[in-house]
Amino acid sequence: MSNKKGTAFRPSNSDKQEMAGRTHQNADILMAIESGRFSSLDELKAMLQSEATLMQALMKCDDVWFTDKNSCIDINHSLALQKQADEAKKSSVAFDLGTFLGDINASIK
Repeated sequence: MSNKKGTAFRPSNSDKQEMAGRTHQNADILMAIESGRFSSLDELKAMLQSEATLMQALMKCDDVWFTDKNSCIDINHSLALQKQADEAKKSSVAFDLGTFLGDINASIK
């Protein structure tokens, strides 16, 4: 029982995945700081702002995300593929996402 105001709920798999992602991101940032990758807080701030911008753009990618061989999302490649999908949709009345994804996956094997 809790006397705090709010809502208690059973976390979904999506909730757990979100927290796992945040945990990994925090660990990556901590390791980068500890290894001396950033020489100032301004440099760290600039990197975090850049990452936030990329992640916001990724969240707008409705058709395709790309993962590398380690199953990590490649944000820049995902954005490029989404741009290709958007251009293909504009130029083709008969655009088929399944065919588009199949062609991409065939080209990287």
